[in-house]
Amino acid sequence: MSTEQSSDANPPEDSASMDFDRPSGQCESIPQVRFTLPKSARMPAGGAYSRVFQGRRVVSDETISLHVGPNGLAWHRLGLGVAKKMFRRAVARNYVKRLIREAFRLERPGFGGGLDIVVRPKVRDLSRDGLRNSLRKLVPKAERKFLQDMKNRTDSPGGGTLDSPKADGKSPSGEAAS
Repeated sequence: MSTEQSSDANPPEDSASMDFDRPSGQCESIPQVRFTLPKSARMPAGGAYSRVFQGRRVVSDETISLHVGPNGLAWHRLGLGVAKKMFRRAVARNYVKRLIREAFRLERPGFGGGLDIVVRPKVRDLSRDGLRNSLRKLVPKAERKFLQDMKNRTDSPGGGTLDSPKADGKSPSGEAAS
């Protein structure tokens, strides 16, 4: 080994020009872009799924079924209903979930807002393009169906709304009406 130190151990000649405030690996000319579906566009686990499935508003084609319900927000939220019965292996279920999330993320700018949408695949061989086409066709159909249902409820005698008691005396949340 030589007595000289390698050039790696020597400081750079112009250390004043280095920017130490910026985290390593980031470049000023490349913006940071995330290609993921934001958390705000995902349905939370729990009660939101129950409300959607209780509403029984479904639109479907040969590839997927969409179950929809109101969410009170200005944007749609996505829920995933990938059955273990159809996709036995966790790897396959997770792959299908990624495909659905990606298709929804890409088509999301063309959608309206205010619905929770649970996507349930009906076939095993799904493609991103097929999912995008199905979502592009079914989400506007679900929006129209939901708006029509809302109009029918407000036009009905008694002027019922989504929060009005059902005929059995219970509110949509399952509590007894007073």
